[in-house]
Amino acid sequence: MTAVAADHGATVGYSRVIVRGSGFTTGSQVTFGSTPAARVKVLSTQALAVDAPGHRHGVVHVRVQTKAGRSRTSDEDRYTYVHQVTPGTWQAQTAPVPPGQPADDSVDDSQQGATSCPSPTVCYSVGSAGTAGSTSGDGAQAGPVITTRIDGQVTTQQAPLPTGVDRSEASLYQIDCPAVGSCAAAGSYGDGLDGLLLVLANGTWTAQTAKLDAGTGHARVQGLSCGAPGDCIAISHDPVLYRLHDGTWTGIDVRPPGWKPGQPLRAYLDGVDCASAAYCLVAGAYDRGSKVFVDQLVDGKQSVRAMPKSPGGEQPGGALGVQCRAVGRCTVLTDFYRGPYSGTDASAFVTVQDGRSFAFRTISVPGDAGPESGFATSGVLSCPEVSVCFDAVEYSSRSDGYVAAVVRLDHAKVHRISLPRPDPAEQVFVGDIDCVTAGACTAVGSAEPVGDVDPFRYVGAYFSFANGVWTTEVAQPAAGQEPEPTSTSYATVECPAPGACVAGGTYEWDIEPYDDDGTTRYAYQNASGIVGVETPN
Repeated sequence: MTAVAADHGATVGYSRVIVRGSGFTTGSQVTFGSTPAARVKVLSTQALAVDAPGHRHGVVHVRVQTKAGRSRTSDEDRYTYVHQVTPGTWQAQTAPVPPGQPADDSVDDSQQGATSCPSPTVCYSVGSAGTAGSTSGDGAQAGPVITTRIDGQVTTQQAPLPTGVDRSEASLYQIDCPAVGSCAAAGSYGDGLDGLLLVLANGTWTAQTAKLDAGTGHARVQGLSCGAPGDCIAISHDPVLYRLHDGTWTGIDVRPPGWKPGQPLRAYLDGVDCASAAYCLVAGAYDRGSKVFVDQLVDGKQSVRAMPKSPGGEQPGGALGVQCRAVGRCTVLTDFYRGPYSGTDASAFVTVQDGRSFAFRTISVPGDAGPESGFATSGVLSCPEVSVCFDAVEYSSRSDGYVAAVVRLDHAKVHRISLPRPDPAEQVFVGDIDCVTAGACTAVGSAEPVGDVDPFRYVGAYFSFANGVWTTEVAQPAAGQEPEPTSTSYATVECPAPGACVAGGTYEWDIEPYDDDGTTRYAYQNASGIVGVETPN
């Protein structure tokens, strides 16, 4: 051995290291101290690409074992493990509303939707303010809003809508911003069945309905990804995809494998992700939702292929998420349906290469999963690297109640880690997860306090993964921010950098009783948006 580059990395591991020397051959093994490397790839007889394993902080020697023997220790093979990841500090606050739009005093006042941060200091969020079907005191009608955060300064504006769209029936719930000043957002209107598409370019937001060129109607948009500024793909349930290119949205029909003209489609689209302006992968289900297919788009040209059965003979039943971290290298989160109430509804990470090669890594059902509730993935997928992905799962344990866990795909190996519960809490739920690196992740959701309370009174929960350990905390809006929340939950999170995240959700308050066939029950009368902001320490 002659050199190690880089010569340092995080204690959690996963850092890519190039080991240089001579005489390297297939089957060469590398150790960091006494710990084997997570992965070794022979680049040549003089270079190895190595993924460092996790290790406590300090200095170790990197040594190579070949058929000819083991390398000697020297100053050139020293590698330093350091604590590089530190969770930030969370603070919850009420979601802002546009100028002149006071919060309404009825149910569903406002809602904080998705967030996209093209840089650590700039984030864009979509949501709604006011109550559908109502107007504020000054005549400003409720409807979708867009919030911009720049260097801690927050501004909120009403989102523009196409002519003829009733603001009280419109909402935005998805956004993707590949660069500062360049975004696409999606939502719905008209009883939630028709789609909205918005674009931010040259400092101005514009909007249009998601209507097909063929004039076959509208479709709710439920997936969105931008590979570059001005190049995006949105998908609907129809199945139809909408491509943004050269400032214009174009509707494109998607036909599942084996479909013939005149046949009913019986297909829908579930997820999309774009690795570049020219490459995207769409995943969906067909044959009455019992099979999965992928649609690879290269320069706008489609290539549709059915996802095969797993090596164990299991049929994928739905596409729950898609992430592409390189052109031609994507991961699809899918599930296998094994019968109602069986407690064995497993899922899998499926690595898709060039839209035609599929490698399954099954997420096994825990041995203590109760048969009455099943084992379910949350459908949230985050892949910080091509071969490293995270998913959140939930199940009812025979011994420990309702359990939330994170499942990690790590270079063809799958690991499951139960998330810690805030104290005191009876169970936790995960709404979303975002991983900036393989060693820095944040998940958000809610925790149910101990005790049977009607209605359920959740508290917002944050889960941070740093230095190989998951920790949890809860946060409510600061004292003095009225109204005081009674139940809080988070559904989305976006992290442009470790320790810097923005989470969105809702809180509810004002409990009043109601009669349910002679039984007195309680319900929240008001709801509004909540924002959790994490700042680096």
